[in-house]
Amino acid sequence: MVNAGRSYSNLTSTHAVLLTDRPLETATSLLSYIERVDVTIRAQLREVAWRGAANKKAVLIFAEQDDYYQYLAYYLKEGIQPASGGVCIPWGFTHIAMPWRDETSAANTVAHELTHDCLAHLRLPRWLDEGAATAALICHCLSG
Repeated sequence: MVNAGRSYSNLTSTHAVLLTDRPLETATSLLSYIERVDVTIRAQLREVAWRGAANKKAVLIFAEQDDYYQYLAYYLKEGIQPASGGVCIPWGFTHIAMPWRDETSAANTVAHELTHDCLAHLRLPRWLDEGAATAALICHCLSG
């Protein structure tokens, strides 16, 4: 996939798929991190955690915020596009989309959005879903 002169690569691991334009070393590190965080979240949520289609988590990291918001426009109501650093899209093939800022932001967003992904099959009130994702992020920050 090429956009505005950027080349995107698709990396796959046992439980995750990552689409990004980041250098291979950064992308490989991110993919490994996604795997570790997903395993940790699922261990905490146990049988409540949804494993996803084909037991894979999909994460798209966009090089530009404009590309990210253009992608989100397909999933949002026309005219409604709140600012965000990442989102778990629960329609169709549940996946995570986020713009690239830096490695720390990516790690924090992944921890938060993977929790949403693991709970996507439940009809939780928004406050509970956000609370669980925020708690996972806090635990992630405290442990690492």
